[in-house]
Amino acid sequence: MVRSTLIFGLLAGCAKTADTAEDVDLLTRLTSRGPYGIGYRTGEVVYPDPDPGAPGDRSLRLALWYPSDATSGTSVDRYDSVFPAEEDVWADAPVAAGGALPVLVFSHGSQAYAEAAAFLMSHFASHGWLVIAPDHTDNTTFDLEDRTTPIYLQRPHDISAVLDHVDALPASDPLAGRLGAPIVAAGHSFGGYTVHALAGAAFDVDGACAEDPRSAFCDEMTPDIEALLNAGLADPRVDAIMTLASGDLDKYGEAGIARIDRPLLHMTASLDDPAGNDELWAALRQTPAPLRVDIAGGGHNMFTDFSGTIDSDGALIDPEVGWRIVRAYTLAFGELQRGDASVAPVLDGSLEVAPEAALVP
Repeated sequence: MVRSTLIFGLLAGCAKTADTAEDVDLLTRLTSRGPYGIGYRTGEVVYPDPDPGAPGDRSLRLALWYPSDATSGTSVDRYDSVFPAEEDVWADAPVAAGGALPVLVFSHGSQAYAEAAAFLMSHFASHGWLVIAPDHTDNTTFDLEDRTTPIYLQRPHDISAVLDHVDALPASDPLAGRLGAPIVAAGHSFGGYTVHALAGAAFDVDGACAEDPRSAFCDEMTPDIEALLNAGLADPRVDAIMTLASGDLDKYGEAGIARIDRPLLHMTASLDDPAGNDELWAALRQTPAPLRVDIAGGGHNMFTDFSGTIDSDGALIDPEVGWRIVRAYTLAFGELQRGDASVAPVLDGSLEVAPEAALVP
């Protein structure tokens, strides 16, 4: 198993810096833009609202990045007309030729937005991945409300709905038929909760609400919502998950979070609730064995485009260093799900990505 290999490597002290051309090539591949140009487009997904108290449809703004052979085009200057975009991301660029693509689907944090981690989304697209990220309506940057009870139900359904949408695109659409495998779901902060549910984590509604009945999770709880949460929100299409600064262990409890039954990469930051990170990690020790990477000097928003600008601790890691680490481990984990064994030195701890990154046993 990966974890047993990892622990042996750590105890033996055999992690090394890149000292061969092969090591350098691997780290360069994982941290640099890939061979493809980056296409980007937006759309809308409408599906029946899963909240029994909100009959009707739920509408989501959708962002997609994808590999393209284009090296120029109409530059994307700002996401959602507000947030600066990376360089050389081309609006509505042609999709690279080929068949089905591996998929990364992303769930943003509470009161964030689809492109909040665009540094990572565009990175995956440049390496040949189709990247799908919705706005979680009623829980975005532009919504006045924070969390409500229904959003805990709606968020995982949002991810399943956008997969349904892309899978059903008409033949005339350039992305039709391109939804392939593996499908890896990633989430930041509250988005980590979301992908935990998609991977089989079981809710402990009674336990969570007995402890704090006035919490956002419990305040508007109804028997109908409770029944749907208890039924589970797992999506069998999701092959693996990556959680970035995730929390919300209390909504599942230790037994519920241990129900996750897919490969998992858990990334944490040393300046972001270390005790809570350790508590969640202890509960995540299930089969298949998960991996955890902790980044020294990282804050809660290090995993977003706002690294170093929202978190205020003066000891924060340089954003470029943090983003490089995140790119390396997440892409390695994704490529491993595709069957690429060459990334193993990064994930088994035998090759150091950066001094600030530690694989946690």
